[in-house]
Amino acid sequence: MRHTIAVAAAACALSFTLAASARAGDPPIAAAAEGVTFTATAKITALDMKTRSITIEAEDGSTWSFKVDDKVQNLDKVKVGDVIVVKGFAAVAVALKGPKSGPAGAEVDEAFVKAAKGQMPAGAVVEQITLQGKIKAIDTKAPSVTFEGPGGKVTTVKAKDAKALQGLQVGDDVTVTLLEGLAIAVEHPAK
Repeated sequence: MRHTIAVAAAACALSFTLAASARAGDPPIAAAAEGVTFTATAKITALDMKTRSITIEAEDGSTWSFKVDDKVQNLDKVKVGDVIVVKGFAAVAVALKGPKSGPAGAEVDEAFVKAAKGQMPAGAVVEQITLQGKIKAIDTKAPSVTFEGPGGKVTTVKAKDAKALQGLQVGDDVTVTLLEGLAIAVEHPAK
């Protein structure tokens, strides 16, 4: 099941990327990108089905208790000792916009998938935020780009390295795309 959710999240990310490229119209002149991924696990140590309360223990020994949202289906498949696996990613891309790209703006796309009825609880969400604006500052030592987006909001995004900033200049119109995803699956422990 975990692989199904990860594939669904990747497919959502790919469809967002293709849709964003098709909407943009003008190909990017230059681009810089940065991304991170993570995986975490926690063991279920207590479960109250009537109140939908669950207690988990993380790998570092810390514990948390919380109520599982009513939207989560198949909670009846979960048992004490099961493992929750969380995988996530975040990526930022900065690209120069073409000369006909228009004024500053923002667009948000989101997709969500969940396990089918009768399977172990699982789900994934991918969100893409696209901001258009103008470069206000470039810091090759950090390295980062500061830009002014919709409503005059100033945002700084970190670049992987200074080479990624080559070709960018203060005053350039840019598109900044933030892509985040999270997949959660409950698994019976390996025997």
